[in-house]
Amino acid sequence: MGPPRSARSAPRTLPASSERGRCTYELAEDLVAIHHGGAPGPTAATVEGGAISVEPAESRAAESVEDAVLGPVYRRVPGGGVVVPTGRALVRFSEGVVADHQRDELARAGYLVEEILRYAPHAAWVRASSGEIADALRGLSRLQGLARVQNVEPQVISEAARRR
Repeated sequence: MGPPRSARSAPRTLPASSERGRCTYELAEDLVAIHHGGAPGPTAATVEGGAISVEPAESRAAESVEDAVLGPVYRRVPGGGVVVPTGRALVRFSEGVVADHQRDELARAGYLVEEILRYAPHAAWVRASSGEIADALRGLSRLQGLARVQNVEPQVISEAARRR
């Protein structure tokens, strides 16, 4: 069966940040994320209060969840912890550049602005125009290549650490 199409089309490696390259993520081809699913099946992990489950790629659980969106899963390098991309990226422009004025440039790169940060008007959360998680991840280098962009970070979430 193999990984779902959405995971196959995702990049094999993903930088945690364009500014700080020491941490990267590697595609976990043996896992798939099920977004907005109902009750998870035999999950490897759940994140976002159970709204996203991480399943073995060979599992048929994803096929039985109505309105489920399948997405890629990555592992941290170094460390191996599992992270799930949301399809959003944080773009930080140079100080003094108003992110809201960069909407056309971001659109030409294939992204829509979802939110301008009130506390940092030179930064914005963006999502691929297609709405596809893999498209957002594949286009990160286009965002990094835009004039006046200082940093690009894909939003990833992980299972909450439990305190003892």
